[in-house]
Amino acid sequence: MLPLLISLISIFQSTLPNGLRIVLEEDHSSPITTVNIFVDIGSVYEGINTGRGLSHFCEHVVSGGTTLFRTESEYDEMEKRWGSHSNAYTSWEVTCYHQTIPSKYSDSTTMVLLEQVFSCAFDSFETTREHGVIHHEILTSDTPDERVWDAAFLFFFGSHPLSVPILGLEDAMLAISEEDLKNFYEAHYCPSNAVLVAVGDFNTADLYEFILKESEKFPSKSYEPSFVPQTTQYTYPRYDTFYDEIPHPLVYMIWNGAQKNTLDYTVLSVMSQYLTGGQASYLKNILVEDRELAFEVWSYNMGLRRATGAFMISSACQDPIKLDESVRVIQFEIDKIAKGEIDEARFLRTKNLIRYGLLEEWSAGTKSQLMGDGMLTANDPLYFQNSMDQLSIITAKDLSEAASRMLSSSRRQTFFSFPSEYEDEISPNERFAGRIPFILFQTQSYPAVLSQKNPGSLYVSMQIAFGGGKSIDPAGLEGATRIISEVLVLRTTAMNYDKINEKMDELGISRRAQCSDNHFYINFDFPLENFDEAMKLIGEALSKPDFSDEAVKDAKNELIFELAQNATNPNYLHGKFFRTRFYPPNLHNRYPDESSISNISREDLENLYRELSVENNVVASMTGDVESDRVLFLIKKHFPRLGSGSSLVLCEEPDIFTPLDDSLFYGFQQTLVTFAFQTVPWDHPDKA
Repeated sequence: MLPLLISLISIFQSTLPNGLRIVLEEDHSSPITTVNIFVDIGSVYEGINTGRGLSHFCEHVVSGGTTLFRTESEYDEMEKRWGSHSNAYTSWEVTCYHQTIPSKYSDSTTMVLLEQVFSCAFDSFETTREHGVIHHEILTSDTPDERVWDAAFLFFFGSHPLSVPILGLEDAMLAISEEDLKNFYEAHYCPSNAVLVAVGDFNTADLYEFILKESEKFPSKSYEPSFVPQTTQYTYPRYDTFYDEIPHPLVYMIWNGAQKNTLDYTVLSVMSQYLTGGQASYLKNILVEDRELAFEVWSYNMGLRRATGAFMISSACQDPIKLDESVRVIQFEIDKIAKGEIDEARFLRTKNLIRYGLLEEWSAGTKSQLMGDGMLTANDPLYFQNSMDQLSIITAKDLSEAASRMLSSSRRQTFFSFPSEYEDEISPNERFAGRIPFILFQTQSYPAVLSQKNPGSLYVSMQIAFGGGKSIDPAGLEGATRIISEVLVLRTTAMNYDKINEKMDELGISRRAQCSDNHFYINFDFPLENFDEAMKLIGEALSKPDFSDEAVKDAKNELIFELAQNATNPNYLHGKFFRTRFYPPNLHNRYPDESSISNISREDLENLYRELSVENNVVASMTGDVESDRVLFLIKKHFPRLGSGSSLVLCEEPDIFTPLDDSLFYGFQQTLVTFAFQTVPWDHPDKA
């Protein structure tokens, strides 16, 4: 019955008893077969081992190495005899082993790959040798271009595993032991965590029967499923500058991208091609030919199967001053797309170029790669091939919507890179935001102002910070400072709650507040074009906070709801227990409850706000393309005058730790342990 079923379909898919998923496609256009085994493990899935390069190290030892069945030299001799082309690679998300051979050896090469991938013996000589090979690979990859690329990824992805090179960090890789490697292999190399794809000139029924019989040598076992945290989603602009021995200045403009299995990812791929693809490159014509601002410009759309990635545009030139101008020009062109200004003829050519590129690269290897990716993503070998059909339905309107929603200047992360000899020259002129210092201004009766002029930025970010956070809440009134942080600006006697929210939307103001032990702050982001009006609205709202019964009741309800959520959060309960048990009273252990919240009155909040609003206890920081004197003028014009007083930030922490152990028991299936040690104050020379 199986041969009959196979004859009715072009792609055969099955899951073997040991959990290995297989996909077979007959292709008699050429007398060759390509076999791939995809293991669902890559550098971003290494968890606590991130940075060690264990996925890549496994690839080196597993590929062609000694197994429980044959030696490395025996495999080498077999592959030479068959004329096999074999290789392997490790990416962020997958480790792939592949061989292409004359089709008469389809069974044999499949057997070899199964043995190598699922029965590696970790011969000590081979492991030691590959240690040296990988170290050499890391050293030879330490080029200026790679350092800039790694620095840009570190700037954008921060602590996310994407910020770490796939090869691993040199010292961390060198510290890998054979036991580390075996443990990692045992945790991830399992038939249930892999997919075998074969495309070529074979009989599907015969090859399936061979694989089914061969797989009995590799029983099922448990494995660690792949997991990757989500990347940071930026709603505010950031800048930085990097210096290295590179030949010319360049800039990376980076935005949050999309997950690879989403329509947004396909739209951004079209966007990338529209901006820089083809011979008649849109941005190249503007930046290189017309404006002479660059000699190179390119874009790149990357994403993961389980997390969002990044959309990048890079421009390079000889003159660092032109680099800053190129950023403005590129953003201006993207903003035009966001407004619907799209060349329909270019858009049509763009989609055709993508289709032509796929046709050019359409081979057994490409099909295998897409089918393996589809199986790992959705257990569907045609998932990504079918998703290409989305290309035909993408419209110019989709491009405009994506540019507006995802590629605004307010979300852009800008990373400048300069040759080392420019460091002394560029730093003092304050042109590039990554090197621009904050300038401090202190004026009596008003907040201290930290101002940073960010040339070319179309967005302004402002933070109002108050010294004294949860630790200064009066006893029995815990939660008072939190309520103040939630009331400020959102609740004002200048206008009602609905009206101020409408006004903030009208001006494009986003607001977020956070209250810590020692301070609380309110962050505002808004377009530069609305700077004066936004400063007026924020200043007047801070001058007239609404601590009415209704406003306070709403803020209390939000805090009570949060407490209810925390009651089922083991991390919160553990942290609260630790801090209240081991810290002295009133030091980092001010936890509100429903009783303390209900005790808070309007008078309590007004008194506490007056205590907080003193000239040595409030700081306003401002980043944007605005002059410092304009910032100071508007703060004096619209912001409340402050009383005299000192900072409420806790500067010195007493000796709080004596050897002590204790435990909390609760009804959650989770165990948490904290080890705490007394260290040094922030201003101590050993703090770093």
